[in-house]
Amino acid sequence: MNTKMTKLGTIIFWSGLIIFAGMFIFPFIMMITGSFSDTREIIPRKNFWIPEYIYFGNYKNFFANSKSISWVKNSFVYAVIPVITGTFINTLVGYVLAKKKFKGRNFLFLFFISMMLVPGQVSLVPNYVMYTTVFNFTDSYAAILVPGLWSISNMFLMRQYASTLPDSMIEAAVIDGSGDFKTFFKIVFPMLKTPIAVMGIFAFLAYWNIYLPVLIYMNDPGMYNLTVGVGTMVQLDGNYGMQMLGAVVCLVPVFILYVFCQRYFVEGISLSGIKG
Repeated sequence: MNTKMTKLGTIIFWSGLIIFAGMFIFPFIMMITGSFSDTREIIPRKNFWIPEYIYFGNYKNFFANSKSISWVKNSFVYAVIPVITGTFINTLVGYVLAKKKFKGRNFLFLFFISMMLVPGQVSLVPNYVMYTTVFNFTDSYAAILVPGLWSISNMFLMRQYASTLPDSMIEAAVIDGSGDFKTFFKIVFPMLKTPIAVMGIFAFLAYWNIYLPVLIYMNDPGMYNLTVGVGTMVQLDGNYGMQMLGAVVCLVPVFILYVFCQRYFVEGISLSGIKG
């Protein structure tokens, strides 16, 4: 009896998982099949997620369009550069706040944390006025890259993790004559490789999918990234097949990143609970 109940429970468990997996996978199947569909027959057909024939015109038109290529390039510029600069600055600031003792350190840290309480919508208009009138960042990469130089939440993560590092190793490096920057790059940075990887992955995802700042600051469609560019496709010509193709192109780097770095996604959840 117990064996039968165990088997029944296993069957129900795996059946439920398969159903839930199908619910999440089905939209991606629709997206991929839609990218191989002609716009003229994607809406009228009954089984709209099954193409009547394989249509490669969307791919040819997408990669032949200079704006589409610019969107792909801009997406990588907007995503990769903030990862590099943000990783360095957030790690350095977090390490200084965790291990360097100076007057006003706790006040500075609390000041940074208090800024996280301000909703982004509150600073949207002041930031827009500052970036467009004072710095003239309109239609410029700087409108996206400058705010991406650092993140308070990532700085907080690095500060909390750096506070768990043993002081003895840092003190030993200083006694051996190592300077602050040499100690940071040779001792601290390698010990923080796990949170750095987590921070870099989530920063890439955030800036790869960035939408509102690009839409606000970029008037030239050639400065759009894939997220904004794909969003304007249907508004421009009603081509749903091209929109599905753009979504597939947006998905590919994220999917590859997840396949090779999935353990860091899991570690990112655990790191978010680190206490200082």
